[in-house]
Parts: sequence; structure tokens; C-alpha cells
Amino acid sequence: ATSSPALELPISFDIEGVNYAFGTFNGASYEVVDNPDPTGANPDVSKVGAITNSGAQFEGGAFNLDTPVDFSGDNKIIAMKFWSTVPVPILLKFEGGVNGERQNEVVSNHTGNGWEELTFDFANDATKSFIDGNQGVGEPFVPTGQYATMVIFIDGPGFTAGTFYMDDIIQ
Repeated sequence: ATSSPALELPISFDIEGVNYAFGTFNGASYEVVDNPDPTGANPDVSKVGAITNSGAQFEGGAFNLDTPVDFSGDNKIIAMKFWSTVPVPILLKFEGGVNGERQNEVVSNHTGNGWEELTFDFANDATKSFIDGNQGVGEPFVPTGQYATMVIFIDGPGFTAGTFYMDDIIQ
């Protein structure tokens, strides 16, 4: 039996046979498309992930990774190319701790100038995520474990509608 290549970082949307499934929620939709604007930080003609927000709060999606992101070492930086024509905060959250690790998140702000490279520094900028009840939400937190679920919110608390693109998600 042949198996498809693993869904793992880096996520380029270009590897044949990888299922780039992104489970959306609260009204968002998703598809893999050709780069609609090969300029700026992403000049390559390639496949990208398109996320469309309907304008509801806390829309987003999640990748359930076959190979968890590992924050046990020194590299706690996640970078992502992201396209938007409006300034918008992007929240990157890690859930699904392989050994029950604490959910945590970092926000990076996009300026609205097309393709930009966003950096999420989990060594210095991560905070505890909302779970059930408060549980220290917003307190500084440095992840040291492995996470199988990577969640992305575009303007989580706000109502920004539109189509946005992501590419080249790397650690």
C-alpha cells in the first residue's frame, strides 16, 4: 500500500500527494489555489492556501499535522508568507499537545500590503490560550513540547471579511 506524504512543516502547498486539509470553523472557507499575486515576499508562481472569511468573529482553520511541530529545542520561530490588502492581526495557535502540553498562541500584524513574511516568535511572544474558563489566558508562556494542531485566525476578535492567502509556513 502506498501512503501519501506527511502533512508537516514546512507547508508549501506544492508537494504532490500531500493532503493540505485545513479544517475551517465559524464561517471560514478554504481551498488550495494558484498564487493570485506573485509579487513582494512571494514572487513565485506556485500553489497557496486561500482562506475566505465571511465576516464573523473567530473564524479560522486548523491543520492537523502528521508530524507535530516540536518546540523542545531552541527554534521556536514560525514564519509564514501571508497576503492581505487590509491591515489585519493573524493569530497562530498551537493545540493538540502530544503529551498534553498547554495551548498557546502568538499574534503577528499584517500591514495590508500584499505578500508579507510574518514571524511568530514562540520563545518571546507566546501567551496561554483560552481553553475552558480563564486558566491564565494571556499570561506569558514558552512552549517546550510537541503540537499536532496548528490553528490560524485572521482578525479573530474582529469582523474582517475577504479572501486571504498563506504560503511557506516554516519553523
